[in-house]
Amino acid sequence: MTGISVIICTYNGAPRLRPTLDAVARCDADFPVEVLLVDNNSNDGTGPVAQQIWKEAGNPAFAFRVIYEPRQGLSFARRAGVQAAQGEIIVFCDDDNWLAPDYLTIARNIMLDDRVGAAGGQSQPVIDGEVPSFLYSHGIGYALGVQALKSGDVTARGYLWGSGLVVRREEILTLYSCPGFPVLLGRNGARLTSGEDSEICAGLILLGKRLWYDDQLRFRHWIAPARLSFDYLVQLYEEFAATADYSQYYDCLQQLCFRSAVFNVFVNFLKYLRSLGEPSVRAKARFIILSELRLVFLMNTTERQFYGIYRYLSEVRLGRRRVPLAACLTRHAVRDSLSTEPTF
Repeated sequence: MTGISVIICTYNGAPRLRPTLDAVARCDADFPVEVLLVDNNSNDGTGPVAQQIWKEAGNPAFAFRVIYEPRQGLSFARRAGVQAAQGEIIVFCDDDNWLAPDYLTIARNIMLDDRVGAAGGQSQPVIDGEVPSFLYSHGIGYALGVQALKSGDVTARGYLWGSGLVVRREEILTLYSCPGFPVLLGRNGARLTSGEDSEICAGLILLGKRLWYDDQLRFRHWIAPARLSFDYLVQLYEEFAATADYSQYYDCLQQLCFRSAVFNVFVNFLKYLRSLGEPSVRAKARFIILSELRLVFLMNTTERQFYGIYRYLSEVRLGRRRVPLAACLTRHAVRDSLSTEPTF
């Protein structure tokens, strides 16, 4: 019987954890469930607080553990949780997400289809006090609302929120075994760096998996008052912009996987010639051409890192057991490429 590991990554989350853990404890499940609280270098006693909360309100049928990850960054915390997990299915639950009672059962049923690599649902905001007007138009920045108009395959969208994200442990471990993956660190202390959830989804697509949205997967998302200022929203979008270039690399990699090499070289050579005034288009076309022709020596450090990820995951997707030499190109790449060479 397929078991589930609920992974809750948190930094200084002691004040937020009680309703989150209470909601997980109330989840229905007739299969094995474990809850892993990953303390990401907190200094507020998060670990002992979580242990006490679970002791008071926990579900005795669910196993509970606290894992300490000293390296700051959500990607590090998620990796630590996945490596420690024992369930075949992983549910990433943020420390301010309150899962619906049937969340785990629905998640498990979706993931019984091995064509699905990741699943996500919808969230309802929980606000203390007055709702600021900008939240109605920018709720997506806070992972609020629905991710699609109806349940179904959303692979073309390219990503699902990290909040409530459901993945298969074996497949995400494959991603983590890829040298240079992930490129982004995710939330890092007070920094709002994002994109690590989109990167997981992109990697799964490169493995030939689908993304699935189901409006029955529901959770409530509590938003702290400090996050409901316009200044916070501006900072949030600035961080989104800082990582946007990297999603374009993954867009390119998907073209490499699912279109013929001849088509890619021909079409992107024409784009390159016609895009003198559009640096982003020109850079994408150049990267695709260099990748198809395997002209690695003409790539910059960031391009080599993404090319290595593409080669490695392509080998896995095609069922080849050897690790491509190109993957070694990424072994010395900077893990957080946000401060490295210009990209798109």
